[in-house]
Amino acid sequence: MSPKSKPKAKKLQKFVQCRECGGIHFACTNDYNEKRPAHSGMIEMIPKYKAYGWQGPPQDPTAGYGVLECPACGSALAPAGKLKVVKSGPKK
Repeated sequence: MSPKSKPKAKKLQKFVQCRECGGIHFACTNDYNEKRPAHSGMIEMIPKYKAYGWQGPPQDPTAGYGVLECPACGSALAPAGKLKVVKSGPKK
């Protein structure tokens, strides 16, 4: 690495936590913007849960936040259009 090149800062991944059960089953995508109403394009299911056969919301950003629900308990992930975002993922 040359002295002029700087290492790129690693972008921290953000995760979505269910307000009801506390489960973390989704990670935020690059489309996530806390200042905008949530939509399904902002989240993607963590591969561990996809392997279980669980399905996330339809990948249609026009569907709005009403389709965002926790696959474990069925509660709304964005009841008022805002996701609860945390910096640490699910426990292993």
